Amino acid sequence: MRRASLNAHNPARGDADRDDAGLPTVTRRGVVLAGLAGLAGASAVPLARSAAAIAPPTLASGTLPLVQPLSSQRIYEAFGICSHPNFGQSGYRYTDKWMAALESIGASYFRGLYSRGLTATRTTVTLARDAGIKWGMTVCPDVFYSDQELVRQIQHIAGNAADVCLYIEGINEPNYVRGGSPPADWPQRTVAKQKVIWQTVKADPRLAHVKVLGPSLHSVLGTETQYRQLRDAGIVPYMEYAGMHRYPGGRYPNYLLDQRLAWVDRYWGGKPVWITETGYTNALHRSQGHAPVPEDVSAAYAPSALLETVDRGCKVAWYELLDDPDLLAQDIESNFGMYATAVNDSPPWRAKPVVAVMKAFLAQLKDPGPAWDPPPIRLKVTADAADVRTTVVAKRDGTTTLHVRRATNCWDPAAGQRIAVTPVRVIVETARATFTLAVDHKVQSILI
Repeated sequence: MRRASLNAHNPARGDADRDDAGLPTVTRRGVVLAGLAGLAGASAVPLARSAAAIAPPTLASGTLPLVQPLSSQRIYEAFGICSHPNFGQSGYRYTDKWMAALESIGASYFRGLYSRGLTATRTTVTLARDAGIKWGMTVCPDVFYSDQELVRQIQHIAGNAADVCLYIEGINEPNYVRGGSPPADWPQRTVAKQKVIWQTVKADPRLAHVKVLGPSLHSVLGTETQYRQLRDAGIVPYMEYAGMHRYPGGRYPNYLLDQRLAWVDRYWGGKPVWITETGYTNALHRSQGHAPVPEDVSAAYAPSALLETVDRGCKVAWYELLDDPDLLAQDIESNFGMYATAVNDSPPWRAKPVVAVMKAFLAQLKDPGPAWDPPPIRLKVTADAADVRTTVVAKRDGTTTLHVRRATNCWDPAAGQRIAVTPVRVIVETARATFTLAVDHKVQSILI
C-alpha cells in the first residue's frame, strides 16, 4: 500500500489500493485429483510453488501415497505484521504499547520503515531485541531519494540494528504516486536504487544474514508490462526475494495470487516471493473503492492467507497492526488494522477477532529449534469438492497436523453480503486410521 508515511518526514496516511474486481484470474497452481474412493468429486491437492505439499498417488493400488510435510516452524516464521514505527501522530507513537500488542499475537517479525533520525526507531529496536522479534525494513521512500542518504540508512542499520534486521526492502510501490503519475523512467530509477541497496548490504559483513527484497508494486496498478519493464531495466540480479503486494479485495486470499506469481516466474527468474502486504479493510460504510469485509471475515481468511502463501513457497506480512480512529467505518485505509483505535489513538485498543485467531494459530505452529526437514508420511485426502485445500505440517516431536479448508469466498464483495459456505465431506486416510470431516472455508487443524 502506497503511503506518504514511508518518508519519515511525512507521517500522513494515504489512500488504500482500489478493489481489483474484473481482472481475469490466471491460475498457475497445479491440481492433482486424488483417488475418488466412491466420492462424487475428487480432492484438489495443491502443488506448492517450491515447498512440498500433498503428493499425487504414485504407488501401487491400496498403498497410501507418500507426503512430505512442511516444517511447522518455517510456516510460523513466514508470517509477519506490517507496522509503522515512524507514525508519530498515530497510535504508533505509543511504541511500547504497539510492540507489546505485536508480541502478544506471537508474530516472528514486523515490516516497517527504518528511519535513523527518530527516537522511536531506537526504542523499537530495543524492544524488538528484548522480545526476539525481527524487523523487515523499508529504507527508500521513493525513486527521488538520495543515494547518499540511502547508504547512510543502511550503514546505520548495520551499526545499530543488524541483529534485529530480517530483510532490507526496495522501494514501496514505485509505480504509484499519490495524486499524480510516476516519472516515465520510474523502472530505471527503481533499479538504480535497488542496486544501491544491494551493493551496500552485500558490502557489509554485519549484514551477511540480511535478505534483500525487491520493490513491491502497487497491488492493483501493477501490470505484467511493469514486471517486464523492471526486468528489462535490470532488476533481477539485485534481489534475493521478489517483493509483492497482493490484496484480495474482499475475496478468499488466493485471488489473482497465481497470476502475479506467474509474472515473477516469467520476468524475474522465478525468484522466491515475499508478499510484503496483504489484508482486508473493515470500512463497511466506505462510499467506493477497495471492497471491505466484516471483522469476523478478516479473521476467517487470515489463517488461509498464511497457508495459501506457504503452499506456494512464499512468505507474507499482514497489513496492518493498528487502525486509525474512524468510528463510522468510512475510511478504507483507517480500517485495515488488527486492533481498532479510539478517537485519540491512545491505548488500550480493541482487539478485533483476527487477533485471537492468529494468536492461537501461530502458537499452534511455533516449534523453535534448528532448521530441519520433516520425514515423509503416508496420507491420502479425498473430498466432495475441488476447492478443498490441504497443508500438512510437522514438528520436531513427531506431531503432524493437517490444515484443511475450502478455498472459496464467504463474503460477496460486490453485493456486500455474506455467502453461506456449505461444508463438504473430506475423507482423511493415514497409516493408522481413516476419518471423515465436514469442511467449510474456515481452517480446520487436525492431528494425524
